[in-house]
Amino acid sequence: MDTPDSPASLETKKPQAAPATPKQDPTPNREKSPQEKTQTPQDYKTLEEKYMLLQADFVNYEKRLAKERREWLMRANETLLQLLLPVLNDFQRALTATAPSNPAETFKGLSLIYKKLLTLLKKQGVTPIQIAEGQEIKNEHHVEVVSTLPVSDPKKKGRIIQVVAQGYLYHARVLQRAKVIIGQ
Repeated sequence: MDTPDSPASLETKKPQAAPATPKQDPTPNREKSPQEKTQTPQDYKTLEEKYMLLQADFVNYEKRLAKERREWLMRANETLLQLLLPVLNDFQRALTATAPSNPAETFKGLSLIYKKLLTLLKKQGVTPIQIAEGQEIKNEHHVEVVSTLPVSDPKKKGRIIQVVAQGYLYHARVLQRAKVIIGQ
């Protein structure tokens, strides 16, 4: 008699086949290849619209990047220009102080240096704030009152008596406020 685990019984037993099931795709969620997929004109139109939007976004990105680069360069020059302005103010004071007492040649030389420096700054976008003695202070952001003087004429009260230091704008931004003395 053969036992179920005896070698003779193992030889006669044949493995039973699994019941037949329909063949399944090993990757059920895989995306179909372009050959498997049939493209409709609507699909092409959608893809073309996406491409056009992406291209427009890239063009806008390039424009924004160029604008930011220009602004960065403009701001980088601002510090240097702020350092040059006291020199310009010193030249202006020297011209005022030397005009009546020194020879004409000294005054002429200082005037040329002052004009040359002013021209250089204008090319870089620096412009003087338009302010003069006798004016009312129109824009407090552009003017710094350093002192007040008592005045007897009521028309001079609240008006600029003297411009101590010229103010400057750099591309419409205040680079240095004008320093003035006003009547009180």
